[in-house]
Amino acid sequence: MRKIVLCGATHGTNFGDTMFGLMFYEHIKDRYPDIAIYFTKVSEYFKKCESECKEYKQTWNDIDGFIYISGGFFGDSPNEKFKNRYFRFMNYIRYGLMAKRKNIPIAVIGVGAGPIKNVVLRRMVISLCNYAQAISVRDIQSYQFLKKNGCENEINVTSDLAQSIGRKEFQNWFCNQETNILKKKKKILVHCPTAVIQEYKDKIIQTVDELYKNDESVEVYFCNDSLEGKQNLNEMVGAYMGKNKKIYSYEDPLDFIRFLRKMDFIITPKLHVGIFSATFGKAVISFPIHPGKTTRYYQQIGYPERSIPLSEVSREQVSRMINQFMNNPIRLPKKIYEKSEENFAIMDRFIEKYIEYQEDKRND
Repeated sequence: MRKIVLCGATHGTNFGDTMFGLMFYEHIKDRYPDIAIYFTKVSEYFKKCESECKEYKQTWNDIDGFIYISGGFFGDSPNEKFKNRYFRFMNYIRYGLMAKRKNIPIAVIGVGAGPIKNVVLRRMVISLCNYAQAISVRDIQSYQFLKKNGCENEINVTSDLAQSIGRKEFQNWFCNQETNILKKKKKILVHCPTAVIQEYKDKIIQTVDELYKNDESVEVYFCNDSLEGKQNLNEMVGAYMGKNKKIYSYEDPLDFIRFLRKMDFIITPKLHVGIFSATFGKAVISFPIHPGKTTRYYQQIGYPERSIPLSEVSREQVSRMINQFMNNPIRLPKKIYEKSEENFAIMDRFIEKYIEYQEDKRND
């Protein structure tokens, strides 16, 4: 049986990265049932989400292909320090170098790239991309970073793979939904950061409180997207005094996806809550704490006015944006969906060309 190893941020509990892992796994399993799928690392949390997933712990001599799945690990973290660089090398880059050394075909699918200040790590990433047999990046800035720093291979500029959540292989995730949410009321979600961010509490939550605490026509939901920080969420939510307050307790990413589909208006500081919500045609505004990749996304889809960095926005602006966009859903352009779908098409061509080739080599 042919074997593929997937490398992404499946070693933690981050919502967006977990969804990427599940989407790649489900697509390959559905389309290529004769391929054994492994991950470089999986957390206990990810195993609960996908009980059949496995880490690859043997020698790499019998691996047919290596795929970097979507994520932002080819760029610096906010407030980059030595431990972030070491973490990135150990959890992502070193596996690609192992694959390259053993002449295993590599695909890089739907990643965000750059900036990388450390010269050694930057050269390693460029070396991997120059070896890779297929590359797609989620925005033009990632393309420009790789090209500027010496990537000579063809790079396909796509859009975030999360926007492909409507594909048929994922439809079983949405079957038999149950809800106790009142359909007659407007459902507002205030998505909170995992940590206690006083600025978010002051500018976002208190503004929502002023607007809706006495409005019986709406339900105001609060949540974060992590297993950690539930006490922090309670502290953040304490700034909202209305009786129409509801708290969603995050446990499972697929249940959270279904929850997002029931909301009407989403306020979020993070990238992938906004992306999935926009994909579902919801009204979305974003106040990112680390704005780089989030700002890129809203520019790419043609809604730059929907995202203002938290550090730059005033309470008056927050109030105006809520009133302006609450009843105006995002409609993604057709080309954005098509660009997102290209990630899977590029990966499929890679699998069918290079993995089949490896199988033929073994049979010679």
